[in-house]
Amino acid sequence: MRVDWAFSELFDSTLPAETLFTCAKRPQHSTKEKLKLLKKCAELKFVKAMMALGNHYLKEEKTFEAIDWYNKVIDNDPHHAKACYKLGTIYWSQNNEVDKNYSKEWFTKALEYGCPQITLEGIGTFTTVEEIAALAESEAPPPSFNEIFNSSLPVLFKWVENFKFMRTLDKTEYFKLILKAAEANHPYSIKRLGYMYSVGYGTDKDPVQALHWSLLAANAGETTDSVLCERIGNIYWIGQGIPQDKNSAKEWFLKVLQAGKKVSVKDENEKVQTVLITIKDLENLI
Repeated sequence: MRVDWAFSELFDSTLPAETLFTCAKRPQHSTKEKLKLLKKCAELKFVKAMMALGNHYLKEEKTFEAIDWYNKVIDNDPHHAKACYKLGTIYWSQNNEVDKNYSKEWFTKALEYGCPQITLEGIGTFTTVEEIAALAESEAPPPSFNEIFNSSLPVLFKWVENFKFMRTLDKTEYFKLILKAAEANHPYSIKRLGYMYSVGYGTDKDPVQALHWSLLAANAGETTDSVLCERIGNIYWIGQGIPQDKNSAKEWFLKVLQAGKKVSVKDENEKVQTVLITIKDLENLI
C-alpha cells in the first residue's frame, strides 16, 4: 500500500473505506485532515471510523459530539460492546443520578455484548450484569425539572415517558419537557404535545399547533390511534384557528370508525354535537 498519499488525493479518491481509514492515521496528515478522512469513512458506514471519531471528541472533552458518534456506532452495530462502554462512561461522569442510572443500562449492554469488565474510578471493577444492577441507587429525592431539562436527550426521553414522575411536575414544567423532547423528534412527546395544545395543558390552547403536532404524530404511524384521529378530525371540523375543512375532517373520522370506535363530533364550543357509530352516520353528517 502506498504511504505517501497526499490528503487531496485520498479525499477525492474512491478507495475502500478500510484503506482510507488506514491512511488517515498516517503521521503526514494534520488533525483536521484526519478528521475529514475519518468522516468520509463514516459516511461509507465504516464503524471503526465512527468509533475513532467518538474517541477523538471524547479526548477533546467535546462530550456531545462524542455521544453522537458512539450512537452512530450503535446504529450500525447494535452489539458494539466498546461503544456501549464508552457511552456508559460518559453518562456516569456527568455526576447526576439521572445520567448515572442511564449509564448502568449501557454498562449492562457492554457486558452482555462481550466487554470483559467495567471499571469505575474510585468505585471498583465489575464483571457481571448482577454487579452493575447492584450499584447503589441514589437515595436522593427524585430528579428536579432543571436536572431533567438540562440532561442529555436520551435521558430526557426516558423521563418524559415516566408518567409517575411527570405527574410530580407543575403543568408549565410538564409542558416545557414535552416541548423540548418533541422538538427533538421524540415520537411519544410529539403525540403528547398535540394533545396539550388542544386542551391548553401547561400552555395556551392553540388549535394550529395542536393540528401541527397531531399530524406529525399521525404521519409517523399513529393513524390507528382513534383518539388522535378524532382530535385531528374535530380541529378540521370546527375550523377554529384554521380554515374549516369538513372533507378532511370526515377522512379522519372515517379512520376512527374503521377501527371500530365511535366518533364524538364537536361544535365550535367544543361540546359534543353528535356521535357517529356507523359509516352511514358519517355519510349523513353535514
